[in-house]
Amino acid sequence: MDFVKTIISADDETRTLKFVLQPDPRRYEAFKDADGRAMYRDKYFDFVIGPEVIEALAEQAVGTPVYFSPPNIESSEQYTEERLAAVAQEIQGGEHVPPTKAPDVHKPLTPPLAARWITFVSVDIVGSTASKLRHGDRYETAFRYFVQEVGTLVGQFHAHILKLTGDGMIAYIDHDSQNTQCDNTVDLCLSMQHLMSRGLNPSLRAAGLPELDIRIGADFGLAKLQTYSVSATGYTTTDVSSDALNRAVKIQESCRPGEVRIGRALYEGMHVNWLERASVAQESGSEFGLESYLVYVVR
Repeated sequence: MDFVKTIISADDETRTLKFVLQPDPRRYEAFKDADGRAMYRDKYFDFVIGPEVIEALAEQAVGTPVYFSPPNIESSEQYTEERLAAVAQEIQGGEHVPPTKAPDVHKPLTPPLAARWITFVSVDIVGSTASKLRHGDRYETAFRYFVQEVGTLVGQFHAHILKLTGDGMIAYIDHDSQNTQCDNTVDLCLSMQHLMSRGLNPSLRAAGLPELDIRIGADFGLAKLQTYSVSATGYTTTDVSSDALNRAVKIQESCRPGEVRIGRALYEGMHVNWLERASVAQESGSEFGLESYLVYVVR
């Protein structure tokens, strides 16, 4: 649920915080039923929450951990301005200047990994094959800056690179709080587009390098690692098995240049400040291999 929090008291000595949580009116419409009980209708998912549900939530909250894991950076706009200056200097022959806020250190998915709820982000460079043929080594240079800058931004949102795809990358967020990782995923996707359009591409253009337009798809779901081997040759590989990963790639393939799209599972895990920025895509999921699955454009 989404709540509005009103702090009653804070005690630094005992590290105790007291506050009141009320259903957020941006998401819930309050009304009374025939018996005069306070009810709340979820405007986004069209179901009604009664007082017994609120009471059950309050009881279950006792002893439940509360997670706070915001991005390392406070503003994508300020971060992009900082990286614009740094990349422009580096392209002109200067040294690489890392961001002021250090990103999380890369953490690969390694076995054994039990099934976990993970969000996946699939990033594709639009028209990469044609750009490679047209620009040759200059494209490869631009791609290296893409990997460096977008990969660094990934770490600012507690995400990690799963793999490079040759014309983009796939990243993931694995966190104990599913709502936190869903929020951070959408924030990361929009921040990627902002960094590319306002930071990296202007620097590439000024240096005579090809600009890179990207499209992004993301979704949330169970994932686990599977190990496959060929005994006759001694070949062994570990692969991520996840419908969410497959959906993220298919959703990305449906995007227009500069667009961010997410799947229904990710949409259901977001808080209202991100729900407000999402709308159902005009195309149905069946048009790109996802029968009866809602896909949303986030702006």
